[in-house]
Amino acid sequence: MAFLELRTLFLIYVVFSAVGVIMMFSLWRQNRKRSPEISLWLADYVLQLVALLLVLLRGFIPDILSIVAANAFIIGGTVALYVGLQRYVGKESRQWHNFTMVAVFTLVHGYFTYVRPDLAVRNINLSAALFFICAQAAWLMLRRVDAGLLPATGPLGMVFIGFCIVSLVHVANNILGSSADDLFRSGPIESLVILADQILYITLTFLLFLMVSRRLLMQLEDELSERRQAEEYLRRSEEKFSRAFQTSPYAISITRIEDGKIIEVNDAFISMTGYSRGELVGSSTIGLKLWADEKDRDLMLSLLREGSAVSGREFLFRNRDGGVMTGILSTQMIMLYEGPCILSSINNITDRKMMENDLRRNRRFLSELVEHSGALICVKDASGRYELVNRKWEEVTGISRMEALGKTDKELFPGPIGEQFMVNDLKVFRTGDTIETEEVLEDSSGKRYFISVKFPLRGDDGEITGVCAMITEITARKEAEEKIRHLANHDVLTDLPSLRLANDRLSRAVNMARRYKKMAAAMFIDLDGFKAVNDSFGHDAGDNVLREVARRLTSCVRETDTVARVGGDEFLMIVTELRSPDDAALIAEKAIALVSMPIEMSGRRAVIGASIGIALYPADGHDNAALIKEADAAMYRVKVSGKNGFAFAGGSG
Repeated sequence: MAFLELRTLFLIYVVFSAVGVIMMFSLWRQNRKRSPEISLWLADYVLQLVALLLVLLRGFIPDILSIVAANAFIIGGTVALYVGLQRYVGKESRQWHNFTMVAVFTLVHGYFTYVRPDLAVRNINLSAALFFICAQAAWLMLRRVDAGLLPATGPLGMVFIGFCIVSLVHVANNILGSSADDLFRSGPIESLVILADQILYITLTFLLFLMVSRRLLMQLEDELSERRQAEEYLRRSEEKFSRAFQTSPYAISITRIEDGKIIEVNDAFISMTGYSRGELVGSSTIGLKLWADEKDRDLMLSLLREGSAVSGREFLFRNRDGGVMTGILSTQMIMLYEGPCILSSINNITDRKMMENDLRRNRRFLSELVEHSGALICVKDASGRYELVNRKWEEVTGISRMEALGKTDKELFPGPIGEQFMVNDLKVFRTGDTIETEEVLEDSSGKRYFISVKFPLRGDDGEITGVCAMITEITARKEAEEKIRHLANHDVLTDLPSLRLANDRLSRAVNMARRYKKMAAAMFIDLDGFKAVNDSFGHDAGDNVLREVARRLTSCVRETDTVARVGGDEFLMIVTELRSPDDAALIAEKAIALVSMPIEMSGRRAVIGASIGIALYPADGHDNAALIKEADAAMYRVKVSGKNGFAFAGGSG
């Protein structure tokens, strides 16, 4: 049915997913300070959207993205959602089992994508992983949360049970039913599974909003209740003390000038000194030694008696434990029935002073950190002019700090390199986002590669005033990765493509032949007499023979074709754009002739042959496994019938 056409359903799913990302971003933005774990929910929604887009592009982008990466994003995002829900309800636990599951899932998906392509097994793998995570989420929402949260989390638990049921249906369909090789040509059950997932996805989004809203309402009710209690407390306090005295955030005391006897204190004063009200009222500031230095008290009294105001003066005080505090003191004379008294207000700035000292230390630390960092660090203003560079930046670029400050990238790095830097800076200014990008610097030693993390610097008004870049050199890593990538896909002895790479090349050849209605060939080659070379001349000589055979076989085909070593003395030739089987026969004859030519080795001569089996697409098969199997069978027929020749598979030639 038209409304169940899978590519259309996936497109609709992408739209719903994009709307979900927008809604979740709004939820995260409003609650990120109160509930930072919502960022994990947002990460899940973003990963699901990216995964759906990759799936939708299947057939147009490599399978590593549209199959392996897409499904890994789905499972990894769901784990992130589950961890975020755990944190949100206060039931966080270790996740090694889920992280291990994600790794195993990805390996299994990669295996059944490249080694043994099987859509049904991949579907089962995906549904089983989703069931594993959603079952945990359902148990969390329905059984592990506190009773007060169950009304908000219960519906979410039911949604996760719905995901579990859909996953089980999907597994059963792929086990019992016949699965298509192409996802977008799957049957109606697959369409219904996708449709059910969409409905559950939309329901999940709204229920997450409702859960956050309900919890926020509960918090507001609690805050309102606490506020009412505080108001009641203040109302009772006003019966004994004046509003100005009791509600002040500063430590306020009334002391008698004559002997320093404490008449009254407020709660802030009690909190600051650590004494109880009973210990303070009736005692003397002198006896309690509240002044860290009695000379400061004498100075204050002297100023008051002279009629000078004591306002905003900084003094040191001592609390009950003997700790020294810094306070800003303001006083005035008042007359009470006890006689002349002093009304004192102390703003305890001990924490602020400590923070200021810490800030100074941190500034020195950050300055040293920037200067001695192993990364290149630089800051540019809104016009792209350098305001700061560190020592590592000078060492790598060869440009001194004095030469760089005030200059632009265009002035310091003429040509494409400077343009590259400026384009990346402008992207930060334009979007206001942090970007991570690869940049290249070229000097006399060649190209050097860097990972540059650039983020905006903002003023007090929120406007972007500059950009900071933290740059790490990755040249050695890039070279190592390229070497590892080459070794992983090529034979060490002959430097020919390995079976893994050959499979990928054959898939491409088949896809190209299918798209352009042409013929492609898989030619399986087994050397005749190679064991005798090893037995007679030794393995070193055998290795030389294999290298020479690899060179000769490569010379038989075009650069667009592939020669791979797939076994000890077995090779695979993948030839594209054939007009007829005769073209494949000509190549096979040439290969046999070249391989059969004697190979000279330090005065000794080795003579071998080649048995070749040829399978043609589409006559002998429509996928890698079928073509290689048919070519291998044809090669064995040559072996049995006399060797050193070639034969076509049963359906061609």
